[in-house]
This record gives sequence, structure tokens and C-alpha cells, in this order.
Amino acid sequence: MTISIVLLFFSSIAFAATIPSSTFVQSGNGGPNFTFSINVPDESNDLYFHLSGPSGNSWIAIGFGKQMKNALILLAYKSSNGKNVTLSPRVASGHSEPSYDSSLRVTALLGTGLQDNLMVVNGRCSNCREWKEGSLDVTSTAQSMIWAVGPDNDLQSNSMTAGIQRHDAFGIFTMDLKAATGEGGIPASANSNDGATSLEVSSDGDKKTALHGALMLAVFIIIFPLGVFCLRIMEKVMLHWIVQSLAIVIGLAAAAFGIASSLQFNKTKGFGTAHQIIGLLVTGATLLQLGGGWTHHIIYKRTKHTTPLAIPHRILGTIIIFLGWINGGLGFSLIGKPLRSIPYAIVCVLVAAFLAVALFLKRRSKKRRAVYETPAAQNFREGWEAGSSTTESNIELAQSGAAPGYSQPPHLGVGRR
Repeated sequence: MTISIVLLFFSSIAFAATIPSSTFVQSGNGGPNFTFSINVPDESNDLYFHLSGPSGNSWIAIGFGKQMKNALILLAYKSSNGKNVTLSPRVASGHSEPSYDSSLRVTALLGTGLQDNLMVVNGRCSNCREWKEGSLDVTSTAQSMIWAVGPDNDLQSNSMTAGIQRHDAFGIFTMDLKAATGEGGIPASANSNDGATSLEVSSDGDKKTALHGALMLAVFIIIFPLGVFCLRIMEKVMLHWIVQSLAIVIGLAAAAFGIASSLQFNKTKGFGTAHQIIGLLVTGATLLQLGGGWTHHIIYKRTKHTTPLAIPHRILGTIIIFLGWINGGLGFSLIGKPLRSIPYAIVCVLVAAFLAVALFLKRRSKKRRAVYETPAAQNFREGWEAGSSTTESNIELAQSGAAPGYSQPPHLGVGRR
């Protein structure tokens, strides 16, 4: 049985070498190459293909068309057990995560799996020459194609609808499909272009998500706590207002990047995840907090009395910071990097501990000053200062040689014997 499988495998390699095909190869710069080969059978509407790329990337993909919009995309990523490859046919509606299309009949064939640091897919698609949003011109000698690889996240899933992160690199190329037409079968892999021309290669990455995360971390880990310190410890009201206003402006910019980032991905387009809901609520609360704090300050300056807004302002501020910290951890989970929540949580605890200790010491200092400034303490100080003044006066008289006043003690009626 084993011998027959080995013979079948090598015979299939020999057969693949005779299959007409066109091949595109993107160099891996010292690492594994990205390779796509296609065969166009002249006796059916099928398409046979070979797709391979670095297994260190979370996913690899090829697309039929000159841009993502309306392109048919063959997407591959590791299976849930990390030992095989999941092939997911998708269609892109724009420059965003493509969606799984169950009408596309794609089959993974012999040779699909993980091999030598590569994700490898040998496949057949029965209806990929035309789809609702476009078509493939199999008579073209320069059919536009696109390719992309994902970041280094460890995506493992058997689901055809698994969420993916934005591509780390992508490119555009053309393929000679006319030269790939003939007898049908899985095309052989190659180490160089054959009937393909690379037009563009670009490095990419999810900059919007990165900016959203970096700015929000700065706001909730540094700037908001600094604003609390300015007011509660330093007792600088205007500095507190400036710092917190700056935090809100940066937070609004971060929220805008977050919204733009959300529109790229299927699982976040509907703004229904816990991270997004909490984020929108916190953003709205910061605007309410800004308005309430400013109103309280204006009234206080006019009346010199505190307002009913003071306590709600303080409570809402605390809630905003703590919800922001919690939401940061949810954000790391949302982008598929939950382990980053551990050092993040440690930093949040340290910041909270620092503020708690600083507030405790400040309140204790205030209590001591308050006791020192009570009427009883004031009387005591005045009496002590008066007594100290008299003592000093007597010392000065003694030093000057003047005798202090002296009175004869009363006669006690004790006679001599």
C-alpha cells in the first residue's frame, strides 16, 4: 500500500511537469518564495492551480483581477491542528477583508499541506472562470492578478470564514493564460517566473489599527492619569484642564483611526464587538466629562462655591479610566494577540497603584494640616508662643545683670527658741 502511494506521488510529479501552465514567483528574500501556477484545461471549465507561500505568515492568497474590489480570491491558512491547510474561496467588495463565497466550488487535491516551512495548496476550482462580480479571460496573454501575504499572526482554523488581518505585503502581476491552456491537471511548482510578469510589489501593514492602539495606550496609561495627578496631588486646576483636554483630543483622533480600521474587517464592520461598544461609550463619556468639567469650573469661578457637578465629574472620570484600561485588553484579543494583555495589565496595575499611594499620602498630609489648623491647635500655638516669649525675656534680663522682681515671703509665725 505504501509503495503504491509513493509511486502515485512521483508519477503525479512527472505528469505535472508535462501540464501546460504559467507560473508566478515572488522571491522570499532569503526565506520561502511565494509561488502560484495555473493550468487552464481546454476540455472543461475547471481551473487547476498550485499555491504556496511561507508558513510563518498567517495566510497567503491569490486574486483574479487587477485590484481587490470584485476580485475572486483563493485564500489559504493553517488548519486548526496546525498540520494541514484550509482553502477558502472569497470575493472582495473593496479594499477590505474578502468574504467567503459558498457558491465557488474549490477542492484541495493531493499534495496540499505543510511542507518545508511552506503552506502548499494543490487545487481545482470548477466555476472560477466567471463569478457574479467578474470573470477571468482565459484567452489573455496578460491577465491581471494580485497576490498578498498576511502578518505573522498564528492563524489556525478549519472555518472557511475565519477572520484575517490586513496583508503585510502585496503585489500585482500578469499571467499568460493562453500558454497555460491545454491538457488539464495540477501544474508543477517552479523557482522562477514562466509566463508571468511582476508589475508591483508593496510592503504594507495595518497602520490604522497600530495608530489606534498606540494613541489609546498613551491616553489611558499616561495622559489621563497625569491629569488626575495634576489636580489631586499638585492641585493645579488649569494644568489639569489642559492635560485632560489634550487627552480627549488625542483620544478622538485614536477613535477615528479605530473606526477606519474597523471598516476593513468582516468581524468589526458591524461595530458589534465588546471592544467597539465599550470604546464608543467611553469616547462619548469623555466628551460629556469635558463639558461637565468646564461648566463646573465656570460656575465655581463666579460663585466661589462647589457645584452639584463636582462629584459626578469625579466619579465619571474614574469610570472612564478603568473602562479604558479594560477595553485595551479586549482590543489585544480582538486583533488576535491576547498574550499582549498580560504585560499591559501589569502596567495598568502599576499606574493604579501609583495614583492610589499618591492620593493616600496627599489625604494624610491634608488631615495632619487640618488638625494643626483647628481653633484648639491655634490657641495652643498662641499660648506656647506667649510662654516662649516670656522665658526669652527673663533670660535676657538675667544676662543683662538686672535682678528680677522679688517679694518677701509671708511670716509663718515660727519663732526662735
